[in-house]
Amino acid sequence: MTQPENQDRGGLSSPQSEFDKFVYAVSHDLQEPLRGVSAFLKLLDQKYSDQLDEQAQTYINFTLENAEKMRQMIYALVDLSRVSRNNEEKEVINMNELAANVWLMYNNAPAASGASFIAEDLPQIKGISTQLVQLMQVLFQNSVDNKSEKPLEIHFDCKEEKDLYKFSFADNGKGIPEAYQDSIFEIFRKADPKSGKAGAGLTIARAIVEKHGGKISLTSIEDQGTTVYFTWPKESS
Repeated sequence: MTQPENQDRGGLSSPQSEFDKFVYAVSHDLQEPLRGVSAFLKLLDQKYSDQLDEQAQTYINFTLENAEKMRQMIYALVDLSRVSRNNEEKEVINMNELAANVWLMYNNAPAASGASFIAEDLPQIKGISTQLVQLMQVLFQNSVDNKSEKPLEIHFDCKEEKDLYKFSFADNGKGIPEAYQDSIFEIFRKADPKSGKAGAGLTIARAIVEKHGGKISLTSIEDQGTTVYFTWPKESS
């Protein structure tokens, strides 16, 4: 059963654009059958596991994994739609403080063990604070997810130009294969096809930067690291 048009569990309001209508339909109408598929497969596994051979168990596990991937993709679409729908007031934000606070969320995580983060003298910019936090979360998460065997090092810097700020967020991780670099900002495109992630983080990052009038790009060398660049117009600050 779908919920009323003016609300949903993810906070998506009544759709306006064609994309929002699509996201609304996906986030509502696909959730229930998807939950049903997962629930019945789990019941099948619990009740008949002793009667199923190894191949049947493999099929069940594979289907459950793909149902979970689809759930993540649905939520990623909703998150992407929210970027354009966010009408919060812009405010002046100290990027050194914001980046340091977001890094605290990752610094103590096992995946970031031994990692270091250096932020240079970053400027104050004007933007939607929740979206800037989300942008930094995407960048940190990508670096943590793609760290190499070396201790992770992240360097966040900014250069001031006449009309804009040019930020660079560099790590010494595994890097992105050249074949994926042109499409990595597209929805559901991943550098590692085996990754359990939805592949929407950089798409959301691009939407946030472009919403504020900037541009985003990256350079990467395998086994050496990745640098994400994004600009922020001074008129937004």
